[in-house]
Amino acid sequence: MYQQSVEKLIDFLREEFGSKFKAYYNGDPDVIPDFNLPCVSVVKNSDQMVNGPSGGFQRVTEQLVVKVIYDKAADWTADSDEVDLTEKKIRDVVEARDPATGHYLPQTLKYALYNRLTVTGLEMNQGMTFELGVLPRSDELVTQEGHLTITVTYLVQNPR
Repeated sequence: MYQQSVEKLIDFLREEFGSKFKAYYNGDPDVIPDFNLPCVSVVKNSDQMVNGPSGGFQRVTEQLVVKVIYDKAADWTADSDEVDLTEKKIRDVVEARDPATGHYLPQTLKYALYNRLTVTGLEMNQGMTFELGVLPRSDELVTQEGHLTITVTYLVQNPR
């Protein structure tokens, strides 16, 4: 059965990170229940299709965004830790490094994508972009988010 790249990436992330995140969304749900935070959302921004390596295939390149989403309200309580705010938690999940070597730690998103993404038929290009921000999702929910943009390439057989 054919599985789209977003679905493949979600399955990979669920396998890698399991219960670290309470939900894994295909697309951005806009309104997220508190009980599903922290969560991950995978969004497809765009794709481009060109001729593949032989006449029977097209090469598809997609830009995907992995959103790591936390509840920002955790930073607004009297017992919040001023050195471990939600932004730092997101940075740690995405790109924490070994202080001795500077290498990404094995439990990070960047490490998993660079070193363990072996989804059949899906090849990750080398570049990644990481952005942080705050998003008001409703009157009750404001989220702190890390958006990791990656590019993947795969081949599709031409229809007959």
